[in-house]
Amino acid sequence: METHDPNPARKDLTAPSQTNSLQSQTGTEELCRQKLENLRVDRRRTIMLAMWQRMSDYLGPKWERAYKGAEGSAFAAWSRALEHHDEDDIASAIISMQAWEAFDPPTLPQFLAMVVAMERNRKPNVTSERLAHEREVEAGNIIEHLEPYALSPVAKRELDRMRRILAGEEIETKEQSMRNLEMRVRWPR
Repeated sequence: METHDPNPARKDLTAPSQTNSLQSQTGTEELCRQKLENLRVDRRRTIMLAMWQRMSDYLGPKWERAYKGAEGSAFAAWSRALEHHDEDDIASAIISMQAWEAFDPPTLPQFLAMVVAMERNRKPNVTSERLAHEREVEAGNIIEHLEPYALSPVAKRELDRMRRILAGEEIETKEQSMRNLEMRVRWPR
């Protein structure tokens, strides 16, 4: 049995407006995404144009002969290759171009190698950090192991000094190291 809606016109008006509202919200989100992407692309193109001009300034006609203007296929290839690299690293690589002594301008792989080198200089080496941390832990374990055997005031003072050195609170000079070595030679166990 069908139920009779006393106001069928109202039902027809609300359903399309809800659908239109969802479509308009989805359309607005898509439009915002497109605008953001266009801004990112425009910024990247501006960076690449500035890079192209700098390289032309530094290398002069050699650069122009090798790669032509910013409208050519070389510009597009360089843009694609550098699009995922940080602009600060690209800028550092461009600055390093001032010292470029080769006869020809750098090739794209050569320039990419410079950019990657700049990235490596900027980012700490995780492996070396991990090794340094492991050495600190190991040295700390050795100090903790020696503590029960440090019965004399001199031994306790030296353990405290080692802790301060490991914590970076004290730096042992070369003279201190030599003096400690001389004491060890004079007082063998």
